[in-house]
Amino acid sequence: MAEQFKSVFGDYTENISVVAKALEAAKVQPIYTQYLDWATPTVGLDFSTVVGKERQASMASVVDIDALHPHRSRSAAVRVDGEVPSIKVKRSLTQKQYRDYLMLQNIKTMKDADKLKAIVKFILDDMKYVTDSVKARINYMYLQAVSRGYIEITADNNPDGIVTDVIPMGLLETNYKESSDDVLGGGSKLITEIMDMVQLAKNQGDEISEIQLSSVLWNKIKLNKELMSEMKAYFNPGSNARAVFTLENFNNYLKDNNAPNFKIIDSISRVEIDGKQTIVRPFSDTNLVFVPAGKLGIIHNAYSIEELEPIPNVEYTTVDRILLSKWFQRNPWGEMTAAETIAIPGIEQIESVYHLKADLVTED
Repeated sequence: MAEQFKSVFGDYTENISVVAKALEAAKVQPIYTQYLDWATPTVGLDFSTVVGKERQASMASVVDIDALHPHRSRSAAVRVDGEVPSIKVKRSLTQKQYRDYLMLQNIKTMKDADKLKAIVKFILDDMKYVTDSVKARINYMYLQAVSRGYIEITADNNPDGIVTDVIPMGLLETNYKESSDDVLGGGSKLITEIMDMVQLAKNQGDEISEIQLSSVLWNKIKLNKELMSEMKAYFNPGSNARAVFTLENFNNYLKDNNAPNFKIIDSISRVEIDGKQTIVRPFSDTNLVFVPAGKLGIIHNAYSIEELEPIPNVEYTTVDRILLSKWFQRNPWGEMTAAETIAIPGIEQIESVYHLKADLVTED
């Protein structure tokens, strides 16, 4: 690793916690923040903490905790180890960008306050990028976990990292059902099966708060024959009239039938391969996901080694449990901003989550 020196932004980075507060104030919350809380950090973390010791034998590890931060727009090979994920990313300020910054600071007609804003923007932009990148990975894992019942890190969704086997979250077999026919099939009884699933949950002592689904699945469900028949009867538009079925009026139908509302979870994630972004979809496009009210789990996390043993000349701050660091290196030249967290979502309420596979196609 290149030798690390104090940031080229000098004294301005000594109080990057102030910048971090601005970052927090301006942030857009990812979906997982609605359903997960951060657990108290520990010194070490392994899969037995997340999924229970009885499931540990079937787990593959996710990342080598000693690995370098994957540098975006470059591939990297990482060996598999036995510890829970170290999620890392860094971004560099290039020499050209730094020259632009110096030229900006030398403009004599520019007010000092405007120059300060420019400095803060240079610092904040990279901090925001790496923080959002780490949060996007946590969000991806959460959406996989709740909608598919597992987390899986593949070459498609983690191109510059490692690949794992499926990491199951513990969804009960009794809480998973497949529709009797495909959502667009003539024999589909999807509405009946939705009501049956809600009743199954009640019989097992669970109160479902909402039914989550992707927009891809919703666009198929609204063409389902049983749904269309139920909605026509509900609105009673007359034999020659045509009713328009929207998510809002379908939710009114569900409410009047003592069923929880549908909620569209239409999240996409981006991965970078050799500098080019590719879209991946973490939330299942085939499952209806029945979830109880309140928080569904916690984000298990541990202290990173640099929290326990900070490196000289590196400036640190945290956003949530994400460690941000900033430093300068000479060879290759670069002002670096990095983010790291050792974390993985755990769905503590997984035994109160239910899946109905409405679209019987095989999902990627």
